[in-house]
Amino acid sequence: MRAVRRVRSAVLTRVGLPTLLNPAQEARFLALSPRFREVRDQLARSVNPSHAAAPNAFAWGDWERSIAERFKGGLPIDFLHDPTLAHTMVFGATARLGERLARVRAAFPGGVADDLLLEDAIGRPTICDRATMTSANRAHHAYHLATHAMVTGRPLFGAKVIVEWGGGYGNLARLVRRMDRNVTYVILDLPALGAVQWAYLSALEGEDAVHLVTADDPTIAPGKVNLAASSFALDHLPTLRAGAFVSTWALTESPPALQQAVIDRDFFGAEQVLVAYTLDGNNAVREPLAARGCVQRPISILAREGLLSNEYALR
Repeated sequence: MRAVRRVRSAVLTRVGLPTLLNPAQEARFLALSPRFREVRDQLARSVNPSHAAAPNAFAWGDWERSIAERFKGGLPIDFLHDPTLAHTMVFGATARLGERLARVRAAFPGGVADDLLLEDAIGRPTICDRATMTSANRAHHAYHLATHAMVTGRPLFGAKVIVEWGGGYGNLARLVRRMDRNVTYVILDLPALGAVQWAYLSALEGEDAVHLVTADDPTIAPGKVNLAASSFALDHLPTLRAGAFVSTWALTESPPALQQAVIDRDFFGAEQVLVAYTLDGNNAVREPLAARGCVQRPISILAREGLLSNEYALR
């Protein structure tokens, strides 16, 4: 069965992707890609070494450095298929794709679901549904947004400032920015991931739409995607406040000291919250989120896919 799905996915990608190709976006990506290591190093120079060396159950420091080294010559346009990245940030399960699409359509009627689900060609995502031209990963992220909207009664799109802790390659930011290009979106992440997000989102929206927040320019640019090293933001952006705070698994995979710093910052004062996490020994945020009035629900679709002990905290 898995072999059949792989063949089907490959065929859909081969047949479907040409309709997604955007020459202007691809030209931008190819021009920006060689600057990957430069951008990563610019973000890394702002990081406090003590944070980088903080003990953690997840060896993110070593992983970050391996990404920086692997792509020092430039980020390839099919980077979503690189095992260094795909293992942690590309969700590929398609068995319950129909269930995810149904929830997205139920939460976002009137064509909004189609706008959310339509993939972009940068990264060369695997298209798994011809009707929506979406990937499993994009449907997965849209499902998070749909679940939040259905539980809380309003979408995240209305927030003027959104802070995301750990942004993957920028896919969730892309979805939100499709709904509102004027939103101020702040991604706090490891420097190498920030460089991936910079190349991806700059190619899609234009380099002027993305701003690097560093020691040389520690400002948040309104109406843009702002990229900062997470520890730098905690140390040097004391006034950063959010209308919505988002993190899908990244927060509870961070060192305990950084989790506590986010708690101490009251999740950047966000009124709306969308956090997903695993219920494990590294999770320090579950009780603080409950104390702040978040609705906590098991992520049952993942349990049916064999991924147990995952939960949403929603407000």
